[in-house]
Amino acid sequence: MSYETHKADIAQATTKLELAKLAVADQKSLIEEIAQLNEPLLVTHEKAKLETLKIDQQTAELELNKAIAALKDAQAQRQHQEYLSSLAIAERIERANANALAYQQQLQEFENQQRSRAYQLSDLNTKLADVESRLAQVSTVRSPYAGTVRRIRWLEQSEAQSTPKLPYDLATLTQCQIENDPDLQLIAQAKNVEVSRLENLEASVDYQRDRRWTTWLTPNPIGILQNLFGGGDRQRAELQIRTTEAQADASRLNLIEADIRTEMRKKAIAAEIQADLDQLADLEAELMAEQKRLQLFEIYFQRGQGSPAEYLNFQNRLAQLTAEKEKLAATINDICEDNQ
Repeated sequence: MSYETHKADIAQATTKLELAKLAVADQKSLIEEIAQLNEPLLVTHEKAKLETLKIDQQTAELELNKAIAALKDAQAQRQHQEYLSSLAIAERIERANANALAYQQQLQEFENQQRSRAYQLSDLNTKLADVESRLAQVSTVRSPYAGTVRRIRWLEQSEAQSTPKLPYDLATLTQCQIENDPDLQLIAQAKNVEVSRLENLEASVDYQRDRRWTTWLTPNPIGILQNLFGGGDRQRAELQIRTTEAQADASRLNLIEADIRTEMRKKAIAAEIQADLDQLADLEAELMAEQKRLQLFEIYFQRGQGSPAEYLNFQNRLAQLTAEKEKLAATINDICEDNQ
């Protein structure tokens, strides 16, 4: 923010304070005039307004003080920046003298990093191959019901039995869940950012290589000697190219890791949906068994055996199983219904 802006803020705050003071003075004058009319309630009301105006005046004073302090702080920061600039020039000269000595050490560190990244890339490729091998070995999952599974809908329900319909198969349910999975969306967004970053890094490497010859265009004979024996602009440009290439390699590793995380998440989604389908089949089987037990109990109950409490327990158990089955069916059904 420029000095002119701070000055404008001070002028605005000063004007606001003057207006607040005028408002307080006008309100005091109004109270004095109303007091002569012997209207105590009205005087009390106007005094309350006066207190509000005084608070506004205090706020305006604080804003003016704040604007003045901001200007002083900006001036102090400018002086500090000028001081830092002079220090930076001195440090730049000192660093230029130390670059030749630090070049060999940086180059050695860079080569160590390259070997480490090559090992990490090999390890990630091994993990990716293992994941792909496991995915290839995953057996085909069968639906717990005969027919083509597309969507879960309960066509009818009676005390004796329920009629389910499953219009979505496992692959379709998995695909629907994958399309709406927030974790996969975050991974995809991060991967898109990483792809853009990699493209920029590769373009930067190409540009730096194309401009590498310009490091020899120096009228300084010392600079030419440094280019020949180390520590010159040519070596610094080469180090910058290798550093950018290392960043590009790291970006490629991130993309491979994102692919691995994506495959693992898809596998987990398929396992979760399969578990829900298995649980739905178990609930259906348990419900049918409970219905048969109720039918058998009714036969004995009609002959005077059993109690109403036992009959009520059967009914409650059937209602509980039915509610659990319908809730789970609705959950599975919503996986693809949300996409329509």
